[in-house]
Amino acid sequence: MLTIEGRVKAFQELIKDAESAVMEVLSGKEKVVIGISGFGSSGYPKVIPKVIAELYGEGRISSRITLLTGASAYQVDQILGEKGLVERRYPYQYSPIMRKLINSGSVEFYDYHLGEWPQYIRSGFLRDAAGEIDLAIVEAVHIDEEGIVPSMSVGAVDAFVSEASKVIVEVNPDIPEELVGTHDIYSPGIPPHREPIPIRDVSDRIGSERLKIPKGKIAAIVESGGHDRGGDIGEPGPVERRIAENLLNFLREEIEAGRIPERIFPIE
Repeated sequence: MLTIEGRVKAFQELIKDAESAVMEVLSGKEKVVIGISGFGSSGYPKVIPKVIAELYGEGRISSRITLLTGASAYQVDQILGEKGLVERRYPYQYSPIMRKLINSGSVEFYDYHLGEWPQYIRSGFLRDAAGEIDLAIVEAVHIDEEGIVPSMSVGAVDAFVSEASKVIVEVNPDIPEELVGTHDIYSPGIPPHREPIPIRDVSDRIGSERLKIPKGKIAAIVESGGHDRGGDIGEPGPVERRIAENLLNFLREEIEAGRIPERIFPIE
């Protein structure tokens, strides 16, 4: 018996092995748009991207991917980038492999403001630029009739699930099921019809604990496993030190010229 069955309270007939799930959705497709869960190095899918890379390497699928994430997705970028699967990347990344592919012109990269990214997707602008989202891949800790409980982050996954044609859910039993109830997933709507966000107190909850999804959109539920891993940023080299020196010199000159105050605000 799969270890995820205790966490899958509905749609158990959709539990499949990862390879079958990928072949069912991607077989015969030359180009696909895929959105994955996660924000930074938290909550990204652990299994399906690896299987996609393996099947592509074996020649069993030929799909070239437009990859969408909530922010960065270091491990996924490394896995798919190494196989040369990605042809477009949105909206942010810091993978050395992906960066080299972008700088060489092998991958088209579109940088986008992360705070506006879900709105961009829901408004239809992404669809006009890259096409429909064929597949959303979501790491979850629980799924029932009410929806999917994401794992360690939400990011833009609610927009991906809403707009995708199909969804594969990775249920990860290595992540505590006590996460059920911690999320507060809320979409403020699309301008010009957006309402004020109704939070008036730190304890207010205005959204849902789950991603709402019709059963017909779920292509498969697969067993996942493992914990989140970030990227190895490494020690700064001569180039990084020179960039830091240039930035500090610029700020000092701006202070001396009186264009910014001596006690500057935090800078991101």
